[in-house]
Amino acid sequence: MSKVKGPKDSVFSSVTFDGKANGKAKCRFPSLADTKDLVLLSIRGNELCEGKYLGAMVQYAVDMHQNKPNGTLSKGKATFLIADEIYWHNLRSLPPETASEEELKNQALMMGEEYIKANLDQFLTPLGINSTEFNATHGNKTVDEQISVINQLALDMGKNIEIVRWHTWISRDNAEDQIKQMVPLYKTTDGLKAAIDTDADSFVMRHRDDTAISQDVWRHRSENYLTEENPAVMWLAGKLGYNFIIYPGKILSSFEETKKFFLVKDHKPFIRDGQSISDDCAHNPLSTHVPDPDRLVNWLEPTFINSNTPKGFKVSSSDLPPAFFSAPEAGRSRKHKLTEEADDVPAKAIAISSGMNSNTGVSSSTDDVILSSSSRKLIISSMIEGMNLALKHPSTSMFMQEEPHTTYSSMVEKFQQMTKQILNSDLDPVEKVDFVKALIEACLQNDDFSTSLKMNS
Repeated sequence: MSKVKGPKDSVFSSVTFDGKANGKAKCRFPSLADTKDLVLLSIRGNELCEGKYLGAMVQYAVDMHQNKPNGTLSKGKATFLIADEIYWHNLRSLPPETASEEELKNQALMMGEEYIKANLDQFLTPLGINSTEFNATHGNKTVDEQISVINQLALDMGKNIEIVRWHTWISRDNAEDQIKQMVPLYKTTDGLKAAIDTDADSFVMRHRDDTAISQDVWRHRSENYLTEENPAVMWLAGKLGYNFIIYPGKILSSFEETKKFFLVKDHKPFIRDGQSISDDCAHNPLSTHVPDPDRLVNWLEPTFINSNTPKGFKVSSSDLPPAFFSAPEAGRSRKHKLTEEADDVPAKAIAISSGMNSNTGVSSSTDDVILSSSSRKLIISSMIEGMNLALKHPSTSMFMQEEPHTTYSSMVEKFQQMTKQILNSDLDPVEKVDFVKALIEACLQNDDFSTSLKMNS
């Protein structure tokens, strides 16, 4: 299980990929921004695949892979693979099984749809939308249709993330038939079988206190789950060129052995000392030859950092212009209009005052000053730039001069992180969006402050 630092019942969570094992995998790439990542999501049994933890991983993926503000396209992407249909193995009983494979798969698919609906906000937040707005327009669509809408929105906004359900994933590159051919090898190839047995033993041990279901049932479920999951994840992701597999948990022994067996280095005839040397291939016919297996399907395990109040985000009200920010009016709520077209869903630039309502998780204390400066202009521009960076929104030039504007880089970074944490929080989505929207309007409608910035520039 991944590390979780800080209070479990916190509002905020962020994610890092530190640690020795992760460092070894990451050092193979000059930049993670251009890598392809497959994020595995369990629909049951791992709380780190849902809620604020899922939101932290989605936000990380967007921050890492979205297109640059200057229009430069990112070469990287992140695919969030929802392991729903394959979950049918965890619903099986010992032979002779009373329920058919089709019945159990349909049940697993329904569980997958419940998971997606429960975590819709986690996928929508980086797009500047909440589930209430989304469902107002797309609530009558099937879950698969909703996923298509979200993926298209993300594509049009240059976020470079996508959501994929299990059956869609294994159908890519016509891989499903080959995966079916690979499955029997996990019973006949000693190295693969031993790895499956090791992981199945571990799975059974985790359920040893479950007296309602026998250990034989858990082993039956685990062995069948793993023999389908291994080639579908490690081989197919490698074949499709994915550099990293991200999951909040340790890599399985069977995953490591699957990579070694089914993703092998190219070996072609070559010339040595005037002779043509051929290396007869002894690999399994189902294995895939690649130029460099070490650059494919490397495992990354996230570390989550929880906090009730983001550290370092307190700003003294004495350093802020008193007229610039105002609190939202009580009861004020105007719904955003979400249309069918992605172009009608703009990224939002936000500005947040030091005197926030305590429900946002941001302190209004004046004891801790992030920067003490007489230059209010620098503080305000730093806040705006940091928040815009969190959403990769173009700079708010209506408040600034056209030439590059000086900012406090440390403050920009802090406000960038604070904005992401607020948008990823478990607060009520409608209240969160309405609050941020009211702050935006308070900022944009204050002509006096806009004029003062231009005069002092």
